[in-house]
Amino acid sequence: MTQKCIDWVDELGMKLNSPRPADVRGGSVVFDFAGAADVCRELNRRKFFCDHRPGAGIRIAPHFYTKAEEIELFFGELKKIRGGTGR
Repeated sequence: MTQKCIDWVDELGMKLNSPRPADVRGGSVVFDFAGAADVCRELNRRKFFCDHRPGAGIRIAPHFYTKAEEIELFFGELKKIRGGTGR
C-alpha cells in the first residue's frame, strides 16, 4: 500500500519525504507541497484522515487492511482540494 501512495505522490508532482526503497521505509508515507497544511485540514474535515508535520508534510499510514480503492479515494480527494485552491 505504501508503494501505491508513493506512485500517487510521484504522479501529482509532490515531494516525497519518506524513504523510497521498500526495504528501508516503514508503514507511513510523508509528502509535501505548497499549502499542504491547509489541504490536510480540509481532508480531515471531509473524513480522509491524515496529519501534517511542519517541515515534513502530510503523513498517511495505510495498513494491511487498507483497500486500494481507499488509497485512490484519498488521493482523488487531495487532488480535488489542491486543484480547488489554485496550487
